[in-house]
Amino acid sequence: MSEIYREVKAEGFHGSCTPFYDHYKYLLDGHRGYRAKKIAEKMKEEMDNKMKTVDNKEPLIPIKTISLIANKSICGKKMNNEEKDLIIKMLRLEWFKEIYTASKNFYRIIKGDDAAAIKTWITSYEKSSIGKIRTFVYGIKMDIKAVANSIAFDVSNGIVEGYVNKLKEVKRSMYGRAKIELLKRKMVLDTIFFN
Repeated sequence: MSEIYREVKAEGFHGSCTPFYDHYKYLLDGHRGYRAKKIAEKMKEEMDNKMKTVDNKEPLIPIKTISLIANKSICGKKMNNEEKDLIIKMLRLEWFKEIYTASKNFYRIIKGDDAAAIKTWITSYEKSSIGKIRTFVYGIKMDIKAVANSIAFDVSNGIVEGYVNKLKEVKRSMYGRAKIELLKRKMVLDTIFFN
């Protein structure tokens, strides 16, 4: 396919036609069917004028960039003036303002040590007009004990969960080939050699 594409782009189809881009330029110049020379020149002039007019609107910013800048702002990281201006502009939108304040308040609560604050956050955002926030609040409500414990305590079971995940991965890779003895040896040797 890439050879065909290069051939069409460079030589035209089978070398007998002009290249595709020449046809495209020809059509852009106003040559769609028969037209008198004056009409074709006028159309070309209008097209050139359209191309010359400069759009004074600001360029669109990709959503990924906006989310990264919003994350910087929520986490309190250092931002330049353009990023600060973007956040100020975005905060004029009601939906963004609601998401931003909910995220910022949640971040503050999670990073803090007041476990009771999560309940007030839940009551203030459980009837939000944005469905994704309501879904997130519902998930927090379903696991409120674990969330409150993660706020109140500094300890985590992440190390144990990681080890269990590693054990399951090794077990899956050996599935149907060996018994428990080989699994034990493999986990012990894996821990000795690779940690």
